[in-house]
Parts: sequence; structure tokens; C-alpha cells
Amino acid sequence: MLERLLKVSEVNGFKYVDLGNVGYGKAAYRLWISQKVQFSDKLEFPIKGKIVSGKSPRTLILRPGDDWIFIYEQSPGYRGTAQIELVAPSGAVLYKYPIYKSPRGNLGVGEGAVVQTPTFPVILHARRTGRLYGAPSEIWVEIISDRDHGFSAIEYEENPLDLLGLLE
Repeated sequence: MLERLLKVSEVNGFKYVDLGNVGYGKAAYRLWISQKVQFSDKLEFPIKGKIVSGKSPRTLILRPGDDWIFIYEQSPGYRGTAQIELVAPSGAVLYKYPIYKSPRGNLGVGEGAVVQTPTFPVILHARRTGRLYGAPSEIWVEIISDRDHGFSAIEYEENPLDLLGLLE
């Protein structure tokens, strides 16, 4: 879920990755990759770097940096929607994009997010509507980083901060 390999495209010597789907094959974001970022034929997430917004509202630029960047996507229920919100930490940044499950979104519109964070754990709150076929409509996802096991996502049906008594 967190580990992803994305195909890198190139135009005039500049490399980029398209993120999201807003219908008819159009990307929600174009993530341009700085020449200083080290990668092979495919861009592998999670990756260390920093994301900067470009001039266009649909443009992001990946530069070298100390933050961790990964992608989290939430699928909707049948003919429903999905939404992702950041709960913690306060220094993390989400760049959200829609994911159409059909050319016009008639079968549902999910949501994805490029997450940039300096610290872990990252807690996301995801809501989804539509026919869920027994799946919960709300989940909290705790993303942790472990030196031995890499990155892991743990799903809860209740807010983990409430369970620990950290929220007022």
C-alpha cells in the first residue's frame, strides 16, 4: 500500500510522474523530478525528498531533502466517494488528488495523497461512502517507520489517539 513503483516519463530531458486520474486519462498532478534526485527507470516510494508547488496548480516538483514522501490511496465504495484527512503530525503536508474508478467517475471517486512528513507516526483519517459490502465507512491509518521492517500501515476503526487518551 505504501511501497509503490511509478513509471517515469520524459519530455525534452525533464523527467516526471503523473499522479491521480480525473477522468479520461488526465492526471491530477504532474510531479517533476529534479535531476539531483537519485532513481532508476522507475520512481520508488517512499523516498527522501521535498515537494515544492510549481507555477501551475497541478504541478509539483520533487527535490532532494530530509523529509519522507510516500503515497496513500483510499478507494471508494461502489458508486461512492472517499476522503483523506491528516490527523498528525502537524508538520506533515498532504497533496490530495481524485482517483476516478471509471472515465467519468460514475463507479466511484477515490482519493489519493502524496504525503510529505519529517516525523513518524503519521495518522490519517479516511472516510468512504457508497456500497462498502461490510467494510467500515471510517478508518484511521497509522503509518509507522521501522528500521527492521520498513514502512507499515496499521488500520483502526477508532481514532488511535482517543484509544491512547492523547486527545482532549
